Amino acid sequence: MAHSSEADDVSCLRYAAELQAASLCAHTDYQPGQEVYDSYGPGLSPGDLLLDYGFVDPANTNHRVEVEPSQLVAPKSARARALLQALGGAGMSDKADAGGAAAAPSAPQLVRLVLSEEGPDQATLAWVRAALSGDADLIRAGWRLKAGPKDSDLACRVMGTLAQPASCEQETAVLTTILTYVDTALASYPSTLEHDQAELAQLAGAAGSPGADAWLRMQVLRALVSEKLALVGCAAVVDEWLQQLEGGCDVSELYDWSESDEGGEGE
Repeated sequence: MAHSSEADDVSCLRYAAELQAASLCAHTDYQPGQEVYDSYGPGLSPGDLLLDYGFVDPANTNHRVEVEPSQLVAPKSARARALLQALGGAGMSDKADAGGAAAAPSAPQLVRLVLSEEGPDQATLAWVRAALSGDADLIRAGWRLKAGPKDSDLACRVMGTLAQPASCEQETAVLTTILTYVDTALASYPSTLEHDQAELAQLAGAAGSPGADAWLRMQVLRALVSEKLALVGCAAVVDEWLQQLEGGCDVSELYDWSESDEGGEGE
């Protein structure tokens, strides 16, 4: 059964252990002869669909980029590194390369940070705050002097404290770090967003059914366009937040998470 983003979570296969049975509901009323769709997962991005299933649904607008923490920020100290390791950031390095980026991790990381058109999500902001916090900041947040990578329960409580911005200076550093990463990521692509959009439109507008090579190229372009839309949108949101801070916005009023848990617009 083929995937459709319009099916959302209504048409996800569900297993009821007590009945030992699986059920699948239709998300719409089908007419005889119509193709029936289900959902492979409502939270999947175009990139997820391409990597996991080999295609991209054109209707999918869940533009999102998942980033390994070590690519985004290097922990400021060994204490910050231990905190992040306790949260699943295996191999986090407190060293940065000559360009300022974190060194490559020595082990696979269990955490992924999320950047979308709505900006970085709350978990990403908290992670970067933790990475950039000094020892005194971490102790005030509850990270004990002798705490280490095995203290995962304590680490979760500390991150609850770090979920809220502490100062304008700290938040400026957090947002600048994210914006620098996004700008670098966008510059690393061999083609621009506009170029990919134009090529995709040309392929999609060609007469007749696309050949195998053209079809595959369209899937890749859709995923690339999605990633770049996420990064461009994220950069715009973060830049707006930085401008608000520069203009004197109280850091406690900077974020409005009422609309979404994944990202937000500054007030």
